[in-house]
Amino acid sequence: MLLKSYEGSFDGSGEPVLTYYSKDGSKNGNCTVGWGHLVNSGPCHSKIRGKSITREEAESLFAGDLANHENNVRKHVGIKLYQNEFDALVILDFNYPLGSKSTPKLLRALHTLRTPRADFKGIIREWMNILGAPGLAARRIDELEVFFFGQYGRGKNR
Repeated sequence: MLLKSYEGSFDGSGEPVLTYYSKDGSKNGNCTVGWGHLVNSGPCHSKIRGKSITREEAESLFAGDLANHENNVRKHVGIKLYQNEFDALVILDFNYPLGSKSTPKLLRALHTLRTPRADFKGIIREWMNILGAPGLAARRIDELEVFFFGQYGRGKNR
């Protein structure tokens, strides 16, 4: 799954690494486990750093997180979306929740989708403006490929 490829870490065999980790290993990293489940802001506490959860626990956390992000997209977009458009917005929402400071222009552009004057250039421009951390450009491009073309096949390890 495209989203899991970006939100998780995998070992050499393709199996998920299910240990608690601070995303960038610095004091600014967030404690995360499984497929992008935020445990707390900031680094992992020493009690849990390096400990593991089971795949079943990771799947359960992911399912709950996914439902929350799906609900956030429904809450903020407010127009009928095709499945690929909805999926791309959910993937984006894992990084940058819609409704946050970085998304109002994107939401305005999205609201033109089902009109004769759809602002496709605005959608692309505002989506790419949400780059955030270095290295996320490929993820933003993958999200746009899902959004516009329904192409789900790339992922982190292109």
